[in-house]
Amino acid sequence: MHYGLVEDLREHLKKKVEVITVSSLEGNLDLLNEILENGKRYMDNKML
Repeated sequence: MHYGLVEDLREHLKKKVEVITVSSLEGNLDLLNEILENGKRYMDNKML
């Protein structure tokens, strides 16, 4: 894992950063849908 990168992102963004592996998404449609919805909302706000 690239924990140094995760820590750098957390410090620069001043936000919680979580590492999600592909295996944690397998069979977890609720989590996958939540990630996709949040990403869509983020992109919609960036377009404004």
